[in-house]
Amino acid sequence: TFRRNDMPFGADEKAAFQKQALRAVVSSGAPLKLFEDPEVKILLGMLRTTAPGVIPTAKVVGGRLLDAEAEEVEEKIKKSINGLCANVDFKVCYCGVKYNDLMMMLQAYLLELINVTAENKDGPSQCDHFAEMIDRVEFKYGCFVIYFTTDADGGSKKGRTILGKKRPWLILPSCWAHQFQLILGDYFKVNDAAAIIAEDATGLIAWINNHSKVRVIFNEAQRTIQVSNGIVKIIILAYLVANITRWTTHYVAFVRLFLLREALEFAVLQNRSAIIAAQVGAATSTEAVRLKEDAERFCGLIRDQTFWEGLETVLGDLEPICLGTNINQKDSTRLDQVLLTIAGIYLRFAEHPEKEVRVSMLKRLEKRWKDCDQSVFLLALILNPFEKLSCFGPNANLNQIKCRNMLLMVYRRVRSRPDNEDTPAQRDVKEKAVSKAFMQYLAGTGDFADLNDWEEMSVCFGNTDPIQVWEALVDSAHLAELSKFAVEILSIVANQAGCERTFSRTKIEQSDRRNRLGLAKIDKRLRAEHARQGLVKSREGRKNHKSTTALLSVPRYRDLLEDQDDEDETERGRALVSSAEGWTL
Repeated sequence: TFRRNDMPFGADEKAAFQKQALRAVVSSGAPLKLFEDPEVKILLGMLRTTAPGVIPTAKVVGGRLLDAEAEEVEEKIKKSINGLCANVDFKVCYCGVKYNDLMMMLQAYLLELINVTAENKDGPSQCDHFAEMIDRVEFKYGCFVIYFTTDADGGSKKGRTILGKKRPWLILPSCWAHQFQLILGDYFKVNDAAAIIAEDATGLIAWINNHSKVRVIFNEAQRTIQVSNGIVKIIILAYLVANITRWTTHYVAFVRLFLLREALEFAVLQNRSAIIAAQVGAATSTEAVRLKEDAERFCGLIRDQTFWEGLETVLGDLEPICLGTNINQKDSTRLDQVLLTIAGIYLRFAEHPEKEVRVSMLKRLEKRWKDCDQSVFLLALILNPFEKLSCFGPNANLNQIKCRNMLLMVYRRVRSRPDNEDTPAQRDVKEKAVSKAFMQYLAGTGDFADLNDWEEMSVCFGNTDPIQVWEALVDSAHLAELSKFAVEILSIVANQAGCERTFSRTKIEQSDRRNRLGLAKIDKRLRAEHARQGLVKSREGRKNHKSTTALLSVPRYRDLLEDQDDEDETERGRALVSSAEGWTL
């Protein structure tokens, strides 16, 4: 007879306990030797006296248990991936992307971590590595790679260009999350006044944050204003710092600064001498002179109405760019959504009051659009049943015949894979079926006559997922080929968000205190974590941007913001901009 706390563990209980111990280690990011800690053993022993006898050691957690869990996840991935791969960050890993029939959404799967530290980064070498990755994925998972994404730096871009010539059936987009960050850089390059204001704002934020006595005075000004306004629950807002690798934080930091304008001006008006004294402190001689000059300069900046007016203008320009960045760093942003964000940014700057900024930004946007595989992006928008040709104006010079020709060109290209076993006659039959179905789709006739009813129903239920529409039509024999092709095009994700988050998680796992943790073991831990999370993260939508702006005049463009995930807390980067000199993009 045993007391409840003294019950021994059976074999099944022991296995379940150890498996959960592994999950606890992975979930918490704790070291593998967590359960070897004496205090942890005592804690578990208080719950059940026989627990210390079944607690796994670091060797067991990082060995047998982790291997078994990784194997289990690997089998799940093999069963899940059905051919829609792959989104690649060559520096880190590659992820397969699969359309989940049950959840009706795209999911990113970690397939492999690759150490490329010693590899050449020139175009031909990159191309060879890309080809090896693709071959390995297709062989291992029994799927076929449809698209391949990297950033647009010299080696990666050249490598993709060479790969496209060798394997023309691949869709090879650049990462558009990176592209919108580069557009932010373009803005400051063509607008010298905005760059100066950004430097001043960054310097002001850094000055307040770096001098605690000064910050106390400004915080007290916030408190005084809230009390005078009858606010009972006093909340002192912090001065946010931009992070050059978290791409929307520049905008967020400047918005917060602008929000605190009243408190800053009030503090300088009432306590200018106290602010300067707090800055100088006990310093003497030249150091005291320097500190006083700094305080005088920033107090003067706070009282400068021109600075605040300029900051408000800069915020108006930054908002659509950061909105585009936020939309395009989601794991499931489609190509039609990318195209709408580009159009939104273009329309915003086409109305910019400053001619030099307007002309320069439009020129740079056109250059980035020129580098795209334009037909694929346009086709994605046309194949969206909720858009079709509605977003195109008369100057687009598009008609149904041109759209059909564009569709057939891309279709033939994607279906030109050497492992396509269709005979020429079979390909001809499929092309004719695709062409006929597409013309009916554009005209809204035949099987597409009731598409408007579907649209109304989807809007009513808050769901305008175009892939869901095409999935519903895939069982119709004469629409199957077009439906499958549309799903492939609409499932392409032109960003590296999943890879970047994996990179961040890798850096956390392989920290200075855990620098002997090998890449293979990190790979397994990340896989186990993905399994624990169900391979997706549920997060609340962002509220960073106003709903009314010229950018959102593109049809249904405002809906994209509502579906955005918050920035992942594990996202790469701790490179905080703490001084004006650190303002680099």
